[in-house]
Amino acid sequence: MFDAVRTGLIFLFFLTLSAPSLWAGERLLYAISYNGPAKPPVKGKQISTQLFIVNPDNKKNELVFSDENSSIALWVARYYAGIGKGEFVTSKNRLYGCAIARSIDTGYDSSGRTIYHYRFGVKRSIYELFSDGTNRFRKVCDVMGTQYPRKMSMDPTGTRICYLNYSDAACKKQTLYIHEVLSGKLIAKTELAEIFLDCFATNIGWMPDGVRLFFTLDTGDEHVTSEESYQRVGTYLMKEDGTEVTRLPEAWFSFPSRPGFSGGITPQCLGATLERTLIIRDVRHKRGDGRGVCSFLYLVNPETGSRKEIPMELVEGLKCFKVSHGGTKIAFIEDPYKDDIIHIWVKDLKSGKEDKVFSFPVKASKGYYLSLVGWIGD
Repeated sequence: MFDAVRTGLIFLFFLTLSAPSLWAGERLLYAISYNGPAKPPVKGKQISTQLFIVNPDNKKNELVFSDENSSIALWVARYYAGIGKGEFVTSKNRLYGCAIARSIDTGYDSSGRTIYHYRFGVKRSIYELFSDGTNRFRKVCDVMGTQYPRKMSMDPTGTRICYLNYSDAACKKQTLYIHEVLSGKLIAKTELAEIFLDCFATNIGWMPDGVRLFFTLDTGDEHVTSEESYQRVGTYLMKEDGTEVTRLPEAWFSFPSRPGFSGGITPQCLGATLERTLIIRDVRHKRGDGRGVCSFLYLVNPETGSRKEIPMELVEGLKCFKVSHGGTKIAFIEDPYKDDIIHIWVKDLKSGKEDKVFSFPVKASKGYYLSLVGWIGD
């Protein structure tokens, strides 16, 4: 079955549904990474990441990029069991990812099986990955800051990439970096420590106007966070140069209580529609069920505070949301917890339709991780 994964035939497990065409023009990108054992060398199998495009309408999938035998290694970390999390961004027709340099030497064990020895670089860089099956790539820029980049995002025109990183060795100064995609030039560096304090961003991205950014701040437990930081929790709008920072009223995100549910984490902004309406995820916990984490979605107008619930057929075990560039579709992973399979769904916000695109075996695919990357045009 692992060979099936590596050749794109994992769809032996996928469920094909005969739904009408709802997603013309945008397809979903996902990655399958093999991270191998904790300590290389790996016998007979290479550590690698493969990127696929799937059409949510007809379920047809296509391998478009692989870093196997490449001089770069895409950076994908374990997120949950069977679920990975990498730093990727897409424009309407281009794909970018964070990677490190890598060299591969081969040898043989006593049984004559190939052993791969890896040497990895330290510096992370952002690359354009050509999604045409040639496995070509182009270096855009080196990542600025002292750690790995977080919350990469692309502006609506596809000309700028932003990410968060620390600008100091002590990891106190959270900073927003913005690069031109074509030249790789750093065009903005904005220190956000006075805004974030001890908080962290659960998401960040551009509004459809390409001028303002949205971000949601959350924080940790009381014993590691100041009271002042707790007052910063919430969703914000900001110009990319760090000016005109506006914290949206907390009352706009105080959603109605639900029978049988208790409160959860801070509501998170997932993205925005072309009408500049925010898509907000409200998390609640099922009472009496330690793992019953449920997601409820809302549309919130950032100018007036008016809000509307997005009806969801599925609510439990949802994670890794990806909003399409047009703001009309949302992809997400359903993790049933007790099952050995995760499911990838697409929600069409205009029709309300929810369609299961495919499923991925978690337990049987030990060492493999699936990541949702984003949306790309035809």
